[in-house]
Amino acid sequence: MSAEDTRFDADELVAEAIAQTGFDDFGELPYREGLEMLLATYDRHVKDPAGRKRCRERVGFQLATRLKCENAFRTIPAWRDQAIEAPIFVTGLPRSGTSALLNLLVSAPGNRGLLQWEVQFPDPWPGSKPGDKDPRYDFLAKALEESRDSEFAKIHYVDADTPEECVLLHAFAFNGVQLGFEIMLEPYHSWVKGQDMRPVYAYQKQLMQVLNWRNPGRQWMLKAPAHMHSIDAILE
Repeated sequence: MSAEDTRFDADELVAEAIAQTGFDDFGELPYREGLEMLLATYDRHVKDPAGRKRCRERVGFQLATRLKCENAFRTIPAWRDQAIEAPIFVTGLPRSGTSALLNLLVSAPGNRGLLQWEVQFPDPWPGSKPGDKDPRYDFLAKALEESRDSEFAKIHYVDADTPEECVLLHAFAFNGVQLGFEIMLEPYHSWVKGQDMRPVYAYQKQLMQVLNWRNPGRQWMLKAPAHMHSIDAILE
């Protein structure tokens, strides 16, 4: 499929993700409505052919990752034994120093942030055991190093091991802020505003339990400006 005729068709993308992974169970958390709102937003607002292609590829990656995470929930029962106790949430207005504060907090021994490579690849590599290095780590580290001169990197340093916004995990629930521009555009904006975020944060906790199984930590440190809209859901 060329960039010029990129189609944002939910059925096509779901079928491609199933064919790619060999799995077909997306789990109990609803995703289809969010998927369709996201695709409609990209189709309406992203006109650049290369941009449309990137957005479609990203959604395909999200769907495939969702399937692989659900498979992990089924086949790695030990994740259920992982306790995520009293995680600390940092929030505040964008560009107000939340990243700087998070970086400071995770520098203390025993504190654990959600790392960039983990939000990109929350699904365990097949056959891996706790503590094993993920084969995808080096690929991501190299890609981030090669993008060091981008405009975004100049204002927000990122490498594979920097702590990242935990709401990026909500992308696999097809809810929340996504990349950050979608939530400002219709129809995704209005749809997200009407969502109950409690199931999304419950899903985030499940993913964190899997990540804790892979690389244990004592005190989780989480952050995102978007948490300001979901304080009640987080507390519950």
